[in-house]
Amino acid sequence: MLFFTFLLCGFASAVANRTLDPLTLAIAQDFNVTAATAALLASASFLPYALVQPVLGPIGDHFGKVRVIKLALACTVIATFATALAPVFAALILARVAAGAAAGGIIPVMQALIGDLVKPAERQLTIARFNMSMIIGQMLGAAFAGMLEAWIGWRMVMALCGCVTLAAVIMAFSFLPAPPPRRESRFSIAGAISNYRTILRNPRSWACYITTPVIGGLTFGLLPFIAPILDAQKNGGTREAGFIIAGLAGGSLIMPLVLPYMLRTLSRPIMMALGGLLTCISLILFAQGWHWSVMIALFAVYGFGFFMVQNCIQYEVSELSQDFRGSAYSLHAFCFFMGQFAGPLAYGKLIPALGAPGAMYIAAAMMAAAGSLVGLYFARMGHKA
Repeated sequence: MLFFTFLLCGFASAVANRTLDPLTLAIAQDFNVTAATAALLASASFLPYALVQPVLGPIGDHFGKVRVIKLALACTVIATFATALAPVFAALILARVAAGAAAGGIIPVMQALIGDLVKPAERQLTIARFNMSMIIGQMLGAAFAGMLEAWIGWRMVMALCGCVTLAAVIMAFSFLPAPPPRRESRFSIAGAISNYRTILRNPRSWACYITTPVIGGLTFGLLPFIAPILDAQKNGGTREAGFIIAGLAGGSLIMPLVLPYMLRTLSRPIMMALGGLLTCISLILFAQGWHWSVMIALFAVYGFGFFMVQNCIQYEVSELSQDFRGSAYSLHAFCFFMGQFAGPLAYGKLIPALGAPGAMYIAAAMMAAAGSLVGLYFARMGHKA
């Protein structure tokens, strides 16, 4: 039941944080705001998610990761139900801020806990399988949000997300292992800063932490704009955007299934370069404006390539520090979600200025460069088994 509990917590966190992506148009119409304004809900969630990471990582290392996970799950439930009940757009923004801050203590801390419990030879595959729960949450959350919104409205969709997260809370309190005794020494900001200094002395850390916000922002920053892009093309709307985002998650879901074979035949640097190339090609083809059903397949390829790069970086993060793994993962999450905060803002400027195809061409080139250059950097430093 322990690994199932991990999976359910990852699933619930993804559902609570990514379900709003295909609902941009519905929320904009309900609150009488522009689609670009409604897309800021993604940034409203991801910015606080990122900002709490420098604190939560050291807290998890000091007081116990399990304690942080349980508290974060409980707060996420409250914030998700508050999202469903928000009477005005300002209240909705505040609810998403709270949800993002609370969810910041779930996935990164659980990944660090996996790093503590799983030996290095099995860790990359275990992380990938854990990520499957988040991918499924993104896939089902996006697909069902797009379909159910027309029947029950976006508020009931978010209420259902709250129920899923509540189930994860019950499982976490029932089956997660007892946390270790608290350290006798007092927690201090100076100690937390010292932990981060230790991590950043590892020369591989800079490649991880610079690449992460780039690929996260380019990938997930585009998602809130898919429904408006389809609407402008007369190629669909909220429902079709949900299916396309589900395609991204579906492609990501395939990657862990074939990862054992890839690990036997490819080095991590080669995997990163190939992943960057796949994302580049799929974005260029997506920009051509083909029928939305074709775009589902293109985003599946994109998701596969993206998680080839992301999974390699996550493994590298797990090896940066044995003693402060929670801090290492929290710093990774900080970078990742700062990218997701900046992503919608960047696309919001680029799409009106260059058009959707121009913005995606730039993103495609940057994704290819990120995968290939960082893969080359790791290869030159020496491949770690």
